[in-house]
Amino acid sequence: MAIEAHLVGRGTETGGMLAAMPDWKKLFDSATEQVGEGMKIAGAGLKQAAGEAKKVAGIGVGTITVEASRSSYELGDTVTGTVRLQLTEPIPAKRLVVALQATRKRYVAQRASDGRVAPVQRTETLVDHEVEVDGERTYASGTHRFTVRIPARIDAKVDVGGKLGDLLSAAQTIKSMTESPIRWKLVAFLDIPWKRNLSKDIDLSVHE
Repeated sequence: MAIEAHLVGRGTETGGMLAAMPDWKKLFDSATEQVGEGMKIAGAGLKQAAGEAKKVAGIGVGTITVEASRSSYELGDTVTGTVRLQLTEPIPAKRLVVALQATRKRYVAQRASDGRVAPVQRTETLVDHEVEVDGERTYASGTHRFTVRIPARIDAKVDVGGKLGDLLSAAQTIKSMTESPIRWKLVAFLDIPWKRNLSKDIDLSVHE
């Protein structure tokens, strides 16, 4: 009888342990679900942060394109064309700008530390004229027209600084300087505060 009672007692104890196991399983499953939800929330937060970082870098904001109405121009002509914005969402910006730029590479004289003068290639800016197409507002996708005038003449000047500035007179008197052709281009950009601007440039053919 004592042996039977002992076995019954062991059975009751084992049964109690088995009965308690589902409670531990529930706790484990609940904890696993909470961890999973936490990871989902964290993942969503990281995804949102990555999206904001991309927007700050100008990635995913959209695109901008610029087109001129003609393929070839002369000095003194007026350039008309369009700027097209294709944005993923409306975005506040300071201004929409089209700039006419003309640059040329040329050799100028530069004195080395040993006193010798050697030719160095520099880029000089001949024209840098901005036209504000539209002002501060919230921009959406759409087309904007612009007009910008090409100067009737080019007054070339060497852009120099530092030690090179001391040799400006010498540089201007050297008649054998090697000059590259003038490069003309149109640059359109949307000035977006705290983010990388959307910009696009195209080459422009201008005959002197």
